[in-house]
Amino acid sequence: MLVVAAFGARYFVRHVDAVYEVRHWLFFRLALLWSYVGLFSAACASFGHAVLTRWLRVQHLPPLEAAVQAMAVGVVGFVLSMYVAGALGWYTTSFAVALPVTMLAATRRDGLRLMRQLFAAAHHPDAARVRTTWLTASGALCVGIVYLGAFTPDALNYDST
Repeated sequence: MLVVAAFGARYFVRHVDAVYEVRHWLFFRLALLWSYVGLFSAACASFGHAVLTRWLRVQHLPPLEAAVQAMAVGVVGFVLSMYVAGALGWYTTSFAVALPVTMLAATRRDGLRLMRQLFAAAHHPDAARVRTTWLTASGALCVGIVYLGAFTPDALNYDST
């Protein structure tokens, strides 16, 4: 099945590429943006958790509260780093990627510890879990609807056109 699917995908790409080049699809630009946002989020959460646990000695927070605090502290650290970089004249394309990569690499153990805590909390049996799952799914659906609405031609500033 995998071989048949691969040949089918290859046929599809060849056929569609003649009409509209696949390399110009909006999906690839969005995938690049999504990967950068993922890198930024992971770097801020990891860096923030390192600051909270190593420097501020905050140890006994519930996992979700620790994640929220870590993200907030990480964003502040990122912004302060950007201020310093701007003052030093370091704003380049490579710096925009190097800063989150450096933040993540320097604090990877703290980030992994936070992810383990969140994973353990998510798999802990809880009575309110069904309600939480339903609310999370509803929130994700609403965010998706708002996000997809930005791609219509009626969107403000006509960014989608």
